Amino acid sequence: MAKLKQYVSPTGVAYYPHLRTPDTYQGKELGFTVQLKLNQEDTIKMQALLEKELQETERELGRGKRYNNPSIGSKEDANGDILFKFKTKTHFIDNEGNRIERTVPIFDAKGVPIKGDITYGSKIRVAFSPAPYYMSKTTNGLSLYLNAVQVIEMANAGSSSMGAFGFDIEEGYSETVYKAENKAAAAQIEDNDPQNDYEEDFEMAEELADF
Repeated sequence: MAKLKQYVSPTGVAYYPHLRTPDTYQGKELGFTVQLKLNQEDTIKMQALLEKELQETERELGRGKRYNNPSIGSKEDANGDILFKFKTKTHFIDNEGNRIERTVPIFDAKGVPIKGDITYGSKIRVAFSPAPYYMSKTTNGLSLYLNAVQVIEMANAGSSSMGAFGFDIEEGYSETVYKAENKAAAAQIEDNDPQNDYEEDFEMAEELADF
């Protein structure tokens, strides 16, 4: 089989990144993974690229092994959005039988390596290689091998970007404004409370007594 080609995805939103600790399912290690949500235009372009890869590699499968409803490394989530899943193993065995641990290269927008993992909702690009597989007539298609990641915009740690869920900025309730208004109202009430005047007079009396 010919050497795998490498492509770089358009910028999209990172879902469920597991780039420093392996992803798991029912106790089974799945390797390093990240899912990518693209805008509608880039999703269509990505699908077209992968479909072309399928057509170019189908002839290598041999007679009687045609792709049948193949996977292209993507799925539709509950919201109807297409997510592309990139993955790679956490290690490989070299020619001498040695186990070599793998680290996914992660770079910032300027090309500086990042040691830690990325956060859910970050804007990223993925370097990947589409690899064809054929296990049976019903299990075949492309795997998207994860080669490296570039972080264009890191989402705040411990929180998810609302854009990752499809929300836009709207007119209406603002938590920041709400807290500021309530803080100002509480301060005004405190200033007008007669009890505060009594406490201030008491503190002044204590100061005079000490003097």
